[in-house]
Amino acid sequence: MIATAAPAAAQDMPVGSFKTVQGSVSIVRGGIEHRATPALAVRVADEIVTGRDGIAGLGFDDQTTLALGPSSRLVINQYVAPSGGAAPRFESSLSRGMLAVTAGKIARSSADAMTVRTPNAVLGVRGTRFIVEVAAEP
Repeated sequence: MIATAAPAAAQDMPVGSFKTVQGSVSIVRGGIEHRATPALAVRVADEIVTGRDGIAGLGFDDQTTLALGPSSRLVINQYVAPSGGAAPRFESSLSRGMLAVTAGKIARSSADAMTVRTPNAVLGVRGTRFIVEVAAEP
Protein backbone atom coordinates (compact mmCIF):
# COMPACT_ATOMS: atom_id res chain seq x y z
CA MET A 1 0.00 0.00 0.00
CA ILE A 2 1.26 3.45 -0.80
CA ALA A 3 0.58 6.36 1.50
CA THR A 4 -0.17 9.66 -0.13
CA ALA A 5 2.81 11.96 0.13
CA ALA A 6 2.37 14.52 2.86
CA PRO A 7 4.73 16.85 4.65
CA ALA A 8 6.50 15.14 7.55
CA ALA A 9 4.90 17.51 10.05
CA ALA A 10 1.41 16.61 8.78
CA GLN A 11 2.14 12.89 9.13
CA ASP A 12 3.26 13.38 12.73
CA MET A 13 -0.02 15.00 13.74
CA PRO A 14 -2.57 12.66 15.32
CA VAL A 15 -5.79 12.44 13.29
CA GLY A 16 -7.58 10.02 15.59
CA SER A 17 -7.06 7.34 18.21
CA PHE A 18 -7.91 3.80 19.20
CA LYS A 19 -11.12 3.74 21.24
CA THR A 20 -11.29 -0.01 21.82
CA VAL A 21 -8.80 -2.82 21.37
CA GLN A 22 -9.48 -6.52 21.93
CA GLY A 23 -7.14 -9.41 21.20
CA SER A 24 -4.15 -9.02 18.92
CA VAL A 25 -4.05 -5.52 17.39
CA SER A 26 -0.97 -3.64 16.26
CA ILE A 27 -0.05 -0.46 14.46
CA VAL A 28 2.86 -0.25 12.04
CA ARG A 29 4.41 3.20 11.97
CA GLY A 30 7.61 3.97 10.11
CA GLY A 31 8.23 0.25 9.61
CA ILE A 32 8.06 -0.47 13.35
CA GLU A 33 5.21 -2.53 14.79
CA HIS A 34 3.68 -1.38 18.08
CA ARG A 35 1.00 -3.03 20.18
CA ALA A 36 -2.20 -1.00 19.98
CA THR A 37 -3.83 0.21 23.17
CA PRO A 38 -6.90 2.38 23.85
CA ALA A 39 -6.09 6.09 23.41
CA LEU A 40 -3.04 5.38 21.19
CA ALA A 41 -2.89 8.09 18.51
CA VAL A 42 -3.42 7.27 14.83
CA ARG A 43 -1.55 9.21 12.15
CA VAL A 44 -1.47 9.39 8.35
CA ALA A 45 0.51 6.47 6.88
CA ASP A 46 -0.22 4.23 9.89
CA GLU A 47 -1.15 0.63 9.15
CA ILE A 48 -3.54 -1.04 11.58
CA VAL A 49 -3.35 -4.84 11.72
CA THR A 50 -5.66 -7.16 13.63
CA GLY A 51 -4.87 -10.79 14.34
CA ARG A 52 -7.29 -13.70 14.12
CA ASP A 53 -8.62 -12.78 17.57
CA GLY A 54 -8.30 -9.00 17.17
CA ILE A 55 -10.85 -6.23 16.79
CA ALA A 56 -10.31 -2.49 17.02
CA GLY A 57 -12.46 0.61 17.20
CA LEU A 58 -11.02 3.94 16.07
CA GLY A 59 -12.34 7.48 16.28
CA PHE A 60 -11.17 10.36 14.11
CA ASP A 61 -11.19 14.12 14.60
CA ASP A 62 -14.09 14.65 12.18
CA GLN A 63 -16.33 12.20 14.13
CA THR A 64 -15.71 9.32 11.71
CA THR A 65 -15.58 5.94 13.44
CA LEU A 66 -14.03 2.77 12.06
CA ALA A 67 -14.32 -0.77 13.40
CA LEU A 68 -11.90 -3.42 12.17
CA GLY A 69 -12.71 -7.10 12.43
CA PRO A 70 -10.34 -10.03 12.88
CA SER A 71 -7.51 -10.63 10.37
CA SER A 72 -7.76 -7.11 8.92
CA ARG A 73 -5.19 -4.74 7.49
CA LEU A 74 -5.98 -1.02 7.00
CA VAL A 75 -3.75 1.91 6.02
CA ILE A 76 -4.66 5.56 6.64
CA ASN A 77 -3.47 7.05 3.35
CA GLN A 78 -4.62 10.63 3.67
CA TYR A 79 -6.48 12.77 6.19
CA VAL A 80 -7.13 16.48 5.78
CA ALA A 81 -9.35 17.88 8.53
CA PRO A 82 -12.44 19.92 7.65
CA SER A 83 -11.03 22.88 9.58
CA GLY A 84 -7.78 22.93 7.57
CA GLY A 85 -7.12 25.28 4.67
CA ALA A 86 -7.20 22.51 2.03
CA ALA A 87 -10.27 20.58 0.89
CA PRO A 88 -11.25 17.93 3.48
CA ARG A 89 -10.11 14.41 2.52
CA PHE A 90 -10.02 10.98 4.16
CA GLU A 91 -8.58 8.06 2.20
CA SER A 92 -7.84 4.61 3.55
CA SER A 93 -6.95 1.22 2.05
CA LEU A 94 -8.30 -2.10 3.27
CA SER A 95 -6.20 -4.94 1.90
CA ARG A 96 -7.89 -7.71 3.90
CA GLY A 97 -10.54 -8.25 6.55
CA MET A 98 -13.67 -6.36 7.51
CA LEU A 99 -14.21 -2.65 8.06
CA ALA A 100 -17.36 -0.98 9.39
CA VAL A 101 -17.56 2.79 8.93
CA THR A 102 -19.76 5.52 10.31
CA ALA A 103 -18.79 8.54 8.24
CA GLY A 104 -18.20 11.90 9.88
CA LYS A 105 -17.87 15.50 8.74
CA ILE A 106 -15.35 14.85 5.96
CA ALA A 107 -17.67 12.50 4.06
CA ARG A 108 -20.50 15.03 4.34
CA SER A 109 -18.33 17.88 3.02
CA SER A 110 -18.33 16.77 -0.63
CA ALA A 111 -19.20 13.77 -2.79
CA ASP A 112 -15.62 12.56 -3.22
CA ALA A 113 -14.05 13.59 0.09
CA MET A 114 -13.86 10.09 1.60
CA THR A 115 -12.78 6.89 -0.10
CA VAL A 116 -11.89 3.37 0.94
CA ARG A 117 -9.65 1.46 -1.45
CA THR A 118 -9.67 -2.32 -1.68
CA PRO A 119 -7.61 -4.57 -3.97
CA ASN A 120 -10.51 -4.64 -6.47
CA ALA A 121 -12.49 -1.43 -5.99
CA VAL A 122 -12.55 2.13 -4.70
CA LEU A 123 -15.57 2.97 -2.56
CA GLY A 124 -16.78 6.56 -2.50
CA VAL A 125 -18.42 7.38 0.82
CA ARG A 126 -21.47 9.63 0.78
CA GLY A 127 -22.01 10.37 4.46
CA THR A 128 -23.43 7.09 5.66
CA ARG A 129 -22.73 3.82 7.46
CA PHE A 130 -21.41 0.77 5.65
CA ILE A 131 -19.41 -2.42 5.98
CA VAL A 132 -16.84 -3.68 3.48
CA GLU A 133 -15.11 -7.03 3.55
CA VAL A 134 -12.03 -8.11 1.62
CA ALA A 135 -11.75 -11.88 1.59
CA ALA A 136 -8.35 -13.51 1.81
CA GLU A 137 -7.17 -15.09 -1.42
CA PRO A 138 -7.42 -18.90 -1.45
